[in-house]
Amino acid sequence: MEHDLLHGMQKSWPWQQGEECFNTDCNPSAGVQGYLRSLMSVHPNFTTMLPVLYVAFPQELTSVYLIRNPKAYRVLMVTECAAFASALLIAALASNVVTYIMYLTSASQEHTKADIAFKQIGFPLIILQYMMLCMALISMSYAGSYVLSYNTPFAQQQQPINFVYYSLVAYCPPLFLFLPLSFLAYKRSGWAIKKDVSSKVNIELKGGT
Repeated sequence: MEHDLLHGMQKSWPWQQGEECFNTDCNPSAGVQGYLRSLMSVHPNFTTMLPVLYVAFPQELTSVYLIRNPKAYRVLMVTECAAFASALLIAALASNVVTYIMYLTSASQEHTKADIAFKQIGFPLIILQYMMLCMALISMSYAGSYVLSYNTPFAQQQQPINFVYYSLVAYCPPLFLFLPLSFLAYKRSGWAIKKDVSSKVNIELKGGT
């Protein structure tokens, strides 16, 4: 029981190990020491015993571990990625609102040349803002998938819900529904112009004959 309490979590939380395990592949069978002293376990019998054992669990082991491994709780890349995604998302949305307000209050609404002059700068700004949103979505997708897949001691049991279901709901609609329909709308706009041009040409030819 003591061994499972001290080392059982390494199977579900492999990154919460000793400092020497951050840059190397740690294998418990190889005798690598320094694993995080855990109060949780993947085994259901030990999990139910935690409320009873918590009071008597030797907290000095955790203190010694943190003293010897000061970087054990250092910020992971996925945390930095989530923070970057949130900041970039807010920046892109705020920038888009500012550009839209400037467009509505400018002289673009009154004169065609003013509208063209504004869009010469405004259109590249909108493209940049959408690029920022795309970068935020990619970073947020990575961080969300990581957390849903690993931020639980029962990651393997919850894999169908946390990762498969999340991926299907998050990515299937934009990839398999909205992307094809948007592309169809894009093509139909081109077909409509060609049809209109061809009809005008036919009318002019008939009128000329």
